[in-house]
Amino acid sequence: MSRRRILFIAEAVTLAHVARPVSLARNLAVEGYEIVMACDPRYAAFASAGPWEMAGVRSIPSAQFSSALASGTPVYQFDTLQDYLEADLRLIDRYQPDLVVGDFRLTLSVSARLIGVPYIAISNAYWMPAFEAVFPLPVLPLSRYLPLPLARPLFSAFSALAFSWHCRPLNRLRQRHGMPGFGCDIRRTYTDADHVLIADAPSLFPMDISAAAASYIGPLPWSPPIEPPLWWRDSIDTDEPEVYVTLGSSGPPEVLSMVLQALSALPLRVIASTAGAPLPANVPANARVAQYLPGRTWRSAMAAAWLFSRRSLPVSLCLVWPVTWTSFSIWHR
Repeated sequence: MSRRRILFIAEAVTLAHVARPVSLARNLAVEGYEIVMACDPRYAAFASAGPWEMAGVRSIPSAQFSSALASGTPVYQFDTLQDYLEADLRLIDRYQPDLVVGDFRLTLSVSARLIGVPYIAISNAYWMPAFEAVFPLPVLPLSRYLPLPLARPLFSAFSALAFSWHCRPLNRLRQRHGMPGFGCDIRRTYTDADHVLIADAPSLFPMDISAAAASYIGPLPWSPPIEPPLWWRDSIDTDEPEVYVTLGSSGPPEVLSMVLQALSALPLRVIASTAGAPLPANVPANARVAQYLPGRTWRSAMAAAWLFSRRSLPVSLCLVWPVTWTSFSIWHR
């Protein structure tokens, strides 16, 4: 009997959208499935680190993605989505998978249905339509130049219009291919699939998914398959409290510098990763920084640990998550 073939398509706008499919694919490969991993060349070194065939597929530049988020404009234009759709169809036709798994590859909502292959999406809990939450005010020009007490109600008043603008390109693509659009519900554009794998812990993001085609699978641990830097051993062989800092591949580099400076006066050892961004120009004496770090080998690697000091530190808590570079968003119920 031939093995079941699963095609993964990772949207490489951020590292997380590649790391999660790689983590899941490793587990499925052990179960005997044949895996094909499609990814943009920018993260091919990480995406290829597994027992599977690699395929190239284009993603928009990460800088373009980050710029769109910062300005509040739609991440994808219609022409880009049409190109993505054609690339999806070529991959599916070439590999004839039994199942397609995508992470933020929004066009699979169309391409998988056109071919008739089952499609699973990996997503975060807060993008599920069943998650009852008020969208927080994102960091936009509106929030940078207006007082927050004024910016928040303005965002709430016009968020539906803004989300409709963001949904329009995918809605147009779906309608061109005879499928209904999603209106102004951006959550549906991110999670429309035959089944959704929720890569979060239900205790952090509880919701009733009994009526949804979805399952919690929890965080998908991943660590870069790299050798540690030369300073690694000296940094972890210490009795000092340790803090791991990363903003992920989409975090503003200037904010990482601010965090490092804020921690510089504390009796801590700071280990930081830029997730591929250039290293800060000024690194405090108590910090060690690298582009990528092998979190699995850190002596205190754990799912999550709360670290605090009984000495004369300000009242603060640091969430240490060295195994997987996953950003957390805070939502208000």
